Amino acid sequence: MFKFYNNRRLEWDNYEATLIRRKVIEVKEIGNEIREILEISDRVVHLEFSFNHLVVITPAQCHVYNVTNWNTPAIFNLKSSNISAVLLAEKHFLIVEWNTVSLYSYQGRLLGSPRWKGFSTEPLYPPCISLCSDTLAIRNQSNEKLLHILEIPYNKPIVESQSYSHLHNIIQVALNYIGNIKERQLALIDVNKDLFLVAIKTTGFGRICKIASMAQNIAWATDANVLAAMLDANLSVWLCPNCVHYSDRKVIRRTRIDKESSEFGKQPNIVRVRNGMVMVRRGDGAIVASSFYNLFTTFYEHISNKRLKEALSLCRVAQNEILWTCMAVLATDNRELHAAEEAYAAISRFDKVDYIKYIKNLPSAIQRNAEMALLAGDLTTAEGILLQSGLIKEAIHINIQIYNWNRALELAIKHKQQLEEVLNKRAQYLQTIDKSETNHNFLSFMANVSLSQLNQLSRINYLA
Repeated sequence: MFKFYNNRRLEWDNYEATLIRRKVIEVKEIGNEIREILEISDRVVHLEFSFNHLVVITPAQCHVYNVTNWNTPAIFNLKSSNISAVLLAEKHFLIVEWNTVSLYSYQGRLLGSPRWKGFSTEPLYPPCISLCSDTLAIRNQSNEKLLHILEIPYNKPIVESQSYSHLHNIIQVALNYIGNIKERQLALIDVNKDLFLVAIKTTGFGRICKIASMAQNIAWATDANVLAAMLDANLSVWLCPNCVHYSDRKVIRRTRIDKESSEFGKQPNIVRVRNGMVMVRRGDGAIVASSFYNLFTTFYEHISNKRLKEALSLCRVAQNEILWTCMAVLATDNRELHAAEEAYAAISRFDKVDYIKYIKNLPSAIQRNAEMALLAGDLTTAEGILLQSGLIKEAIHINIQIYNWNRALELAIKHKQQLEEVLNKRAQYLQTIDKSETNHNFLSFMANVSLSQLNQLSRINYLA
């Protein structure tokens, strides 16, 4: 059970909640001097304050307060007094007991008690549990390399949608709060203190990326898609974490801001990231606030509300390289060719500018959309767009273009198109790097196909 913390103070926007006595919480609204005294029926053993709700845990009950009404909390009885953590999200909150979790609405209604494959009676580890509006991530109780990803649909049972197995034991996880379920990302730290980012709804190339080493703890911003991490010597903030899936290290590095951690002391822990501020609790309990991304907050609001002209105007006025890089990433994600071209030119990425010009000259919108998806690092989407439209040749070309030889050969054999071209391009590639063929798929194909069959396929290619 939680210990009692006298004078523990929590903040959310312009509200401040302080546990002044064992059964009394003082709430202040900073700026207008409004003060509320909340008297709880039993001693407070834990409280959390986020997403406009204050959740108070006593040995037998849970009290849920809304910032718009402090007089009538939602109150319900707890299943157990053995509570190990309380996690808040935009639409609901999670109570973690010894080996089970229960999801509640802010009106006090039980939404479900999720289960997953391999569920056991061993205790859960709270740092390896993360909650957002539509997803729950939990580390397996007996296999510390395995994560269970559960979807939280509206008015439907909570079910495990997928699992993720890491190479090493996982010690902390964090889901991003912003965006829909297709944009959901999971940050994790493993036992080697390496920080990885996993795109949950993406498959294949670029799904998992290592973005830092010597990570101590992590937290996502609650109002923007921003990731903060306390590294060995720095507090680092990624303003566009989704760009790590591009595998473009120059872009990744230009969206990250670092600050030396000398002022944070030993064993610092990130408490919250919001409104451009990163709140860090030092080892002695003191809170240190660092301003990181105030300008980006305004920029992100413009992008979120589809105000592209205003976002571009802000970039032109600020002339900030980090802001321009974020514009390049987000414009690419949103298939905004002109904005992406201007942004890449502003950060001197003329290779990207030339590629966007090439995309603009493509004959069909389908091909342009596919190439923009490829520019954003999403090969699966790019290929899917082309295959759904019957553009087999172009789908094979995209895979050749990024040296995805196995997939190019697979598509050529399946659709009996461009096979000779795939083999010729592969031969040219090996000649350029001065290597002999070692790819098992190509060796097996060449061993099993006769010269007459190859000539027949070549004629099919010619007729196609």
